[in-house]
Amino acid sequence: MLVDKLDQYFQREERGRPRDYFYVSEVGKCPRQIYYTIKGFPRPPLDGLTARKLAVGDDAHRRLVQALYGMGIVVAAEAP
Repeated sequence: MLVDKLDQYFQREERGRPRDYFYVSEVGKCPRQIYYTIKGFPRPPLDGLTARKLAVGDDAHRRLVQALYGMGIVVAAEAP
């Protein structure tokens, strides 16, 4: 019951963002999938569980970067 409500809250549409490069992690993927991703075609929505997992990763990334800035290790932010 609560999990269902959390799933609904976190469920989101994935944005398609056109780009002119590919990631190394895409090497083993289907060429058509890579093409669609690079061209920014719409993607299926994320289910709530996956979206929650990604939110945890985003939060961990934010905390880690904040700590690295605080220690003076990071001198510039990553490109968007």
